[in-house]
Amino acid sequence: MTTVRFTGWNPGFNKVRMNAILREDGGLGLAEAKQLVDAILEDRGPALTLEESAARRLADRATECGATVTVEAE
Repeated sequence: MTTVRFTGWNPGFNKVRMNAILREDGGLGLAEAKQLVDAILEDRGPALTLEESAARRLADRATECGATVTVEAE
């Protein structure tokens, strides 16, 4: 398993797109994704643990929409 930790966001962060990415690649429901996006915006350092390929895809797509992430293999 691999953990994607959201360490912040950059100007232009697209929270609507991030919500969609979390639902598509993270397997989250609408409410869970919204809570995680809110946590990113509040710099609370939320994280998701996924299979490695899903985690890498999520990290790449999140970075494209303005999130800053770290990927931690377990």
